[in-house]
Amino acid sequence: MNSLKWTRKALCALAMTVGTASCAQAQEWVPLFDGKTLSGWTVGGGTARPSGK
Repeated sequence: MNSLKWTRKALCALAMTVGTASCAQAQEWVPLFDGKTLSGWTVGGGTARPSGK
């Protein structure tokens, strides 16, 4: 009986691990800033203007 509990717990842990791993998908990297210019930046609803001083 104790062996059945251990097996059941191991199978549940394995199922949770496999389920979690399959949900995680690698996303393509999107660079936000090139380090030199403000290219790609936009003003989002505010009045501030970007400056690259």
